[in-house]
Amino acid sequence: APEQGKKYRISCGLTNQLALDVSQNPNDKNNLILWQWTGGDNQKFMFTHLGGNRYSIYSAKTNQIIEIANSD
Repeated sequence: APEQGKKYRISCGLTNQLALDVSQNPNDKNNLILWQWTGGDNQKFMFTHLGGNRYSIYSAKTNQIIEIANSD
C-alpha cells in the first residue's frame, strides 16, 4: 500500500522511460500527459487512503486531485 505523504512516480506500462506528467503548458489546464521522466514534482503523485482498497491520487506539484473525465 502507498505510504501517506510519500511522493510516487507513475510509469507507463509499455516503457519505464515515460511517466505520468502534469502538463507545464498553460493552455493544457493541468491535463495529464505521458512524458520522458525528468524527476520534477509535476511527475510525482501522492496517495490518500479512503478506506478499503480506495485511494485518492494528488499531484505533488499542484496538490490537485486526479480525476478521470466521464468515468462511470
